[in-house]
Amino acid sequence: MIHPTAIVSPNADIGQNVSIGPFCIVEDDVRIGEGCVLHSHACVRAGTVLGKNARVGAFTAIGGEPQDLGFDTSVKSGVIVGDGAVFHEGVTVHRATKPGEHTRIGENCLLMSYAHMGHDSVVADRVIIASGALLGGHAHIEDYAFISGNVAVHQGCLVGESAMISGNVAISMDVPPFCNVAVRNMVAGLNLIGLRRRKFPTETILEIKRCYFKVFGDTGSPVKYAQEELDNNPNLSPQAKRFLQFFVNKRHGIVRPLQRYKGSAAAEE
Repeated sequence: MIHPTAIVSPNADIGQNVSIGPFCIVEDDVRIGEGCVLHSHACVRAGTVLGKNARVGAFTAIGGEPQDLGFDTSVKSGVIVGDGAVFHEGVTVHRATKPGEHTRIGENCLLMSYAHMGHDSVVADRVIIASGALLGGHAHIEDYAFISGNVAVHQGCLVGESAMISGNVAISMDVPPFCNVAVRNMVAGLNLIGLRRRKFPTETILEIKRCYFKVFGDTGSPVKYAQEELDNNPNLSPQAKRFLQFFVNKRHGIVRPLQRYKGSAAAEE
């Protein structure tokens, strides 16, 4: 189902039951999976791979050249999109900067209107990126994270699993898993709503909460406290271990709480 006004390269690989709307552009070296829908004026640039049942909104552009002054336009790179991803109108996703590399979007992600993904960034599965949010190049967003409207994530930053970034916040440091950021580079507690929506057991949520207060509960090094907790509690849940390991393996500076909690009494509240 290709509209007569669409421009589709004969060298593009188009799967079964694909719908390509009016004035769309599909360039060479593009693969579009079974059941995909491209709405009017969508542009899918060379080197892009769309998984099955992806939906691309009007005026969305996937696979554009990186906004990098040093980029060599002859480099062949691309974008890989997982099954079930949805792009609303005006979304832009730029391809990678190095030969053979890809900007990546996982399965069942939702990118709302006018969101932007910079070159070489990686978005894992079931991530939501709300309207007007911006990801700088080489940003990494883990599973189930929620990036609210008009958020700006600085290049190279890591946002952990099930983290929630509140609207209009700028991030220039890494965000631990399961946390809620409400002010620039400052944590405002755990994303408890997100944890419950994922149906984690109450015991697991309490364990993550205890680890949160352990790591952020004093003026010392979160990395030190995280390593101590891992060493002293080998039977932690996978989620709690993931939270602590984030600090041990940190790539950049890590966001800090609005308040520093002290003592076991605070941890029990």
